[in-house]
Amino acid sequence: FWTSQQADNNSFEQWLDEGEKDSVARANETWKRMLRDYEPPPFDEAKDQELTEWIAKQKASFPDSDV
Repeated sequence: FWTSQQADNNSFEQWLDEGEKDSVARANETWKRMLRDYEPPPFDEAKDQELTEWIAKQKASFPDSDV
């Protein structure tokens, strides 16, 4: 069973005490927290170099594309 992280199941009194936040305000706090706490996954340097070279090669093969 999936429950929304934005739903508020507190009593009306608890909701008032916690600042009367609606779902938009809770969602706003959620995305800001997720962005602040995000840690990119480890990425192999060799793969990064391969991708960088591949991208450069692809760009070079389309000289008129302005990419």
